[in-house]
Amino acid sequence: MTNLYEIDKIVYVRVEIGKRLSTNSKRKTKYYFLSGKGENNEIDEETLIRELREELNVSIISVLHNIY
Repeated sequence: MTNLYEIDKIVYVRVEIGKRLSTNSKRKTKYYFLSGKGENNEIDEETLIRELREELNVSIISVLHNIY
């Protein structure tokens, strides 16, 4: 029997003019969507802001909430 674990993770996907924002690591051929797990009881918005800062070196003021 497989043990199931719940993982709370947030992902940022931006689609504009049919193109998706994704990132890759140096010397890697695979691309991925920016994502991460919350730290120290962060709410989802705080997690997203921190991940954008850490992974893409960008700062944002607020996040629009679109849930699909």
